[in-house]
Amino acid sequence: ITASSNYLSYYPRKGRLNGDSGWCQQSSKITDNYIQVDMGAGRTVCGVATQGKANGSFIKSYRLSFSTDGTSWTAYKEQNVEKIFEANSDLNTIVKHTLNNPVQARYIRFYPVTFSGYPCMRIEVFV
Repeated sequence: ITASSNYLSYYPRKGRLNGDSGWCQQSSKITDNYIQVDMGAGRTVCGVATQGKANGSFIKSYRLSFSTDGTSWTAYKEQNVEKIFEANSDLNTIVKHTLNNPVQARYIRFYPVTFSGYPCMRIEVFV
């Protein structure tokens, strides 16, 4: 797991579902910050899940993009519109989404869109 940035010690590696803290982006402003998962090889991604940071902040919504090579990225869409996923409303509840259009990819990025407190999250990818 990597990211475009991180705040203090909220490193990307802490962004796993049910981890002890979570990943937070550097800025509290929504830009194009992301947390990225490299699955090591091409996989069919059929779902994702998010969770808030263990002590105070959470993502309310996010968007996804996928890549097979780590260079060229495609936004996840449903009915030709970029999908904004509803995320969390508290710190620990896991919110899962099944992708209506499963995607073949090696890399997936989660981009925070709205948040409470600070842009922080814990994530999981289902293949």
